[in-house]
Amino acid sequence: MSILQKAQISCFLCIGTQSWLSVFRRRRTLVDDIVVSRFGAFLQPFTLVRRSTRATRNIFTTRKFCSCSLNQLQDLSVSLNLEEVVATASFHSPQQVLDALQVDVQRGLTEEQVRQRQAIFGRNQVLQKASVSWWQRIMEQFQDRLVLLLLAAAFISLVLAWNEQSDNGTWNVFIEPVVILTILVINAVIGVVQQTNAERAVEALKAYETDEVIVIRDAEKFPMDAKELVPGDIVELNTGMKVAADMRIVEILSSVLLVDQSILTGESISASKVSEPIQQVSNQRLVIQDKANILFQGTTITQGRCIAVVVGIGSATEFGKIQSDLSDMSQQSLQTPLQQKLDEFGKLLTNLVLVICGIVWIIHIDKFSEHGGIIEGALYYFKVAVALAVAAVPEGLPAVVTTCLALGAQRMAKENAIVKNLPCVETLGCTSVICCDKTGTLTTNRMRAQQIFLVDWQRDENLQWMEIQMVETSNVENSVETTFFNKQTSDTIQPSSVPSLIQLGCISSLCNDATVSFRDGKSYPLGDPTELALLYLAEKIGVEPFSSESFINNFCANPTDIQSANLPARSYWTSHYRKRRTFEFSRSRKSMSVLVEKQIENNGKQLSLLVKGAPENILDRCGYIQSSQGKVIPLDISKKQTILEYLQITLSTSSLSLRCIGFAYKSGTAELLYASNKDDCAYEELETDLIFIGIVGIADPPREQVKDAISLCKSAGIRVIMVTGDNPITAQGVARQIGLLPSEEMSSSSKKLNVLTSHDFDHLQTNCSSESIYSAIRDLVILARVEPLQKLKLVEYLQKGHQIVAMTGDGVNDAPALQKADIGIAMGSGTWVAKAAAKIVLVDDDFSTIVAAVKEGRSIYMNLKHVIRYVISSNIGEVCCILLASVLGMPETLIPVQLLWVNLITDGLPATALSFNASDSTLMEQPPRSPQAPFVDGPLLFRFLTVGGYIGVASIGGFVYWYLFSPNGPHLTWHELTSYEQMTNLWKSDNEGKTMALSVLVISEMFNALNGLSESQSIFQLTPLSNPLLLAAISISVTLHLMIVHIPWLQHVFSVTPLSVTEWLVVVGLSIPVVSIEEAFKWFYRQRR
Repeated sequence: MSILQKAQISCFLCIGTQSWLSVFRRRRTLVDDIVVSRFGAFLQPFTLVRRSTRATRNIFTTRKFCSCSLNQLQDLSVSLNLEEVVATASFHSPQQVLDALQVDVQRGLTEEQVRQRQAIFGRNQVLQKASVSWWQRIMEQFQDRLVLLLLAAAFISLVLAWNEQSDNGTWNVFIEPVVILTILVINAVIGVVQQTNAERAVEALKAYETDEVIVIRDAEKFPMDAKELVPGDIVELNTGMKVAADMRIVEILSSVLLVDQSILTGESISASKVSEPIQQVSNQRLVIQDKANILFQGTTITQGRCIAVVVGIGSATEFGKIQSDLSDMSQQSLQTPLQQKLDEFGKLLTNLVLVICGIVWIIHIDKFSEHGGIIEGALYYFKVAVALAVAAVPEGLPAVVTTCLALGAQRMAKENAIVKNLPCVETLGCTSVICCDKTGTLTTNRMRAQQIFLVDWQRDENLQWMEIQMVETSNVENSVETTFFNKQTSDTIQPSSVPSLIQLGCISSLCNDATVSFRDGKSYPLGDPTELALLYLAEKIGVEPFSSESFINNFCANPTDIQSANLPARSYWTSHYRKRRTFEFSRSRKSMSVLVEKQIENNGKQLSLLVKGAPENILDRCGYIQSSQGKVIPLDISKKQTILEYLQITLSTSSLSLRCIGFAYKSGTAELLYASNKDDCAYEELETDLIFIGIVGIADPPREQVKDAISLCKSAGIRVIMVTGDNPITAQGVARQIGLLPSEEMSSSSKKLNVLTSHDFDHLQTNCSSESIYSAIRDLVILARVEPLQKLKLVEYLQKGHQIVAMTGDGVNDAPALQKADIGIAMGSGTWVAKAAAKIVLVDDDFSTIVAAVKEGRSIYMNLKHVIRYVISSNIGEVCCILLASVLGMPETLIPVQLLWVNLITDGLPATALSFNASDSTLMEQPPRSPQAPFVDGPLLFRFLTVGGYIGVASIGGFVYWYLFSPNGPHLTWHELTSYEQMTNLWKSDNEGKTMALSVLVISEMFNALNGLSESQSIFQLTPLSNPLLLAAISISVTLHLMIVHIPWLQHVFSVTPLSVTEWLVVVGLSIPVVSIEEAFKWFYRQRR
């Protein structure tokens, strides 16, 4: 529907018919927003009249009718100028943004303002793409050229059968078209069922959108459906809440505001937010990560409280813009490499069939009169041409290919990969580049403590570091055990033997706002990822040695609640230390502290201040340092400098990209009980003369199998590009750990253009051509601080360089690139937007599953080549048999119903079984095949023609043997056999000859199926026992052929007769040389390779 039609409908519904022409003149700005955001979901699937009815009913049931005129609404839209507000909100103060949106932060919007803005901007709802109907899915299965060719053959056969049936009154003539149509329907059903099952599996993984928000309207605060938000609404957000629209922060009500925006940016840690305006840098575009005063739809508040004003809803949010990009790309339908090759093959086959049929019909024009008249002769040779078409077209190939892909999809499902689109199973096999998201795919998406740095010294008080590393292993009960060991000496450490380590665990547990809830046997972490990592570290360290055993034993016998049972260390520390004050983290002092009270002897109480924060800030406020064994000495400036230098050297040479947290404490701080809650400077002054304990290094560790998977990709010639929203230093650390970058390669690698940031990528796009950009990213390993549009552009540039691109992702930010890539791979734990855009969904979110899927794709392609080589060479044999008999003037050697039986049943079973061939052990040691490589090259075509030609000649040989040499035959001469008039006078029945030709054809193709076990390995090396299903399929096919030859009513249907033992020996003798011919080709192939 054009924008004019949409505008006409929207105007009639919102304003009335009197404003019709006015909207038409102004539709460029206002009406687009009204139609798309308010009525787009209603306008899409219905006709003009039904759309009007439904939209009108919705207006009256969801909100009060707007009483404003169109001009008033347009004036309001112009005065708000929402696009300008959204674009500049980061650079203006909160009050300037509020003034631009015409709202007071204390009172919020009035009811009238809400109605007006709903009329202009609609609901806070991203438009969803209409689901594909079942009949559209069915029609998609009939778009293949081979399928269309079969449909044409079925139609012609149906017309001929109708004429023949009217002449002789038998219905057997309809067998051929009915069988063709039946196999096409089965093929379509397989494809539709697979797609439907995959979509249902994805639906089961779909997450829910934000339901409720706390909004201020008319000076009242109340919860409300998030879909009713409008620009200018004042919203209050707390820890754990999801952000329901794009908002500008007006005021932060806590000392810090942390937001998990990995859904949009891929950052592994929470982003710290501010309310102050951001300084604008000339000629530099702000990326999402730079907009520290904006909250984006779909992100989550991990810590803190704030007041914010809505600046964007629905399709105007960053989330909505991504959805719009998806809608635009959904209109483009790109074929997979397999579909392209099969389409090219179908086109070639169609032309070949038409040419052969035309030639056969033309060269026999002079023989039309031999068949009872010119018309009867023309019709006879037209039937021969149709038989040739049936013989040439591999009727079972579409079904076999679909079955092969479906079986591959099932095998991938067992490997935790859900395939939504069958052809993409094979496309994985020619993937040359994998653009992979870091967080959650290459890494675990769970921050963990990796290293602990404690300090020791000798009598001369020269500082020595004690580096403690943690290794996690799974025991027989599948629970994770953590081992601590000294990195310098490699000795195992018991945490209870290191007092400072126990104290560090105490601070990690108590100076921490994160928690874990347990419901229905599952854990639900709540809080900032860094604090959760420290909470888990405290549980691994344990509690004080003198009380740990008695406490744990007593507690396990009498647990008080589920949370305490699962977090025993926290339960211990909270039972011994009472929290009196919490001094929240602030950006200025970069630390957090808690004041705790411990009961001591004689009913006394001891206050302690436990502090954690940035190591350099903590050290600056420390006056003492504590050794690993609890000894305390003064800490002077030189020692502080020594600690910082050691830490910098250690981190710069480590393969880990650690986020470091310093720990300290002090005792006897009663004055903190009366410190002001608002004075951050007072906090910093009170956090002085601390005793420094140590440093904990935290990181999001790589998944265990990723390093091996990356190595396998390299050996297979597949590039892996890390595409992440994280900073380049963190990305390089992970890349070195998993083998994407050499361990010695540091941040200077960015100078070699294998590490780019979003600003570098913007610079390339601005100043370079597409060819230059592709040349620049040819060796790209990491693209950091990336935005959604840049992911999409990266895929486009790689595809312009003729690369087959697989893109992985789990966030909303990944969706456009997932849809644009040749293979979009979404994570099962990701957003429903990503899963809807992808072609494959990984249930386990594991990168190694992708590599296993690539191997499966390559295996499927090789098996498809075996299947197609077998099917096509067999069909060439049928064509040669019919064509040679026609040219020589012999009677029909094979009739269409026999050809259909061979193509669909006796050939179909072995062809399907070939898709179960074991994969080659060297598959992942070969480079990806080029998508431009022909499906059937010259040598392979010659191989087809040679093997197929022999099968055709052997079938003619069986036909000739029966007429000329068989003891049961008529013993005709060659001249008599090749003369139609003499044949019809001498021998009325030719079913015996047809049976010999058909039997030779079937048995030859069974031997040819054994050749399909490998393209190069001899059948004596890779024996048929390697594929038991193939042996079973051959046995069934031979049994079925014997049944039609020896069961009377089937003899009548297929025009065959029983054969003697001697005749069967001749059949086998004529068929065996197929193996020898193929073995010769395999020998030459091995010699050439």
